[in-house]
Amino acid sequence: MVSVLVLASLNASFASPSISTRVLERTAHTKRVESVRWTTNSFGQAEIVTNRYTALQNGMHRKDALGNWVEANPTVRVFQDAIVCTGATYRVILSRNLNTDDAVDVELGGAGG
Repeated sequence: MVSVLVLASLNASFASPSISTRVLERTAHTKRVESVRWTTNSFGQAEIVTNRYTALQNGMHRKDALGNWVEANPTVRVFQDAIVCTGATYRVILSRNLNTDDAVDVELGGAGG
């Protein structure tokens, strides 16, 4: 009788699904995501359901100073003499006067910070 009450209590606690989502792996243009949730099957028993998918996007991540892939967050900042674009896998510095030598500076690779 006690075990039946425990099972009923467990099934009641799983009636509302709790979802856990985490990123398993990141690359420059992808991330593998895993989602875990509790559900109740047709017999009224609690089950864990795991789903995984891969999201694709050009330039989704950039490397930080430690070499870890982090979400890209492109930002444009305007200064008195230049416009600086950072937060991606590249950095662009534009002179406010484009009619000059070296008006555009593009840095590729890990310069996105």
